[in-house]
Amino acid sequence: MALAYEWNQLAVHRKSLRVTKHAGHQRATYFLPLPFQWNIPLNGLSGLLHWLALQTLFVVRLDQLDRAGKPRPGQSVGACGSSSSAVWALILQQFCILVLFIVLACISFDAQIPLAGSGSWVISAARHAKSDEVDPAIGKVKWGVVDEKIGPDGSVSYCRFSSGQVKRLKLVKDINSHSEISTNPTPVGHARVHTY
Repeated sequence: MALAYEWNQLAVHRKSLRVTKHAGHQRATYFLPLPFQWNIPLNGLSGLLHWLALQTLFVVRLDQLDRAGKPRPGQSVGACGSSSSAVWALILQQFCILVLFIVLACISFDAQIPLAGSGSWVISAARHAKSDEVDPAIGKVKWGVVDEKIGPDGSVSYCRFSSGQVKRLKLVKDINSHSEISTNPTPVGHARVHTY
């Protein structure tokens, strides 16, 4: 979810790219796999979950002592103990985590860019620069519709990252299916490009 959100923000705001070895305006990758605002609460929940799980079951050893305080041979008993309050706290925490995931899954995601996950083909297709741009990846970029002149009279529109001016891609309805589709600047079927 964090990756999809950060990817989508590249179509909303002009941002520098996050790379392993950064140069110029580029940003370094996260020290931990997720941003701190996601990582700290998730690690805290994980630590609490493990601690509660350890509190539910534990080993108990009972030693019988004589009047002198010495253990009686063969009278020691070992058993597995459990804590019902820890079990209920663990169940309550897991239920809260489940509700949290359901709530997060129900939040509408307003995609402004085709979702890529970590698919390198989609990322590669979006990163091709205009012929007149020099190292756009070093600066702050935004994804959108970019017009490129071809010859003296023609121009073509592409969806890509650019450090220059980009137009927002508008979603239109497909005439046949009546569902929203993300259009390609080169019309295919009934899809048309509309920019703001």
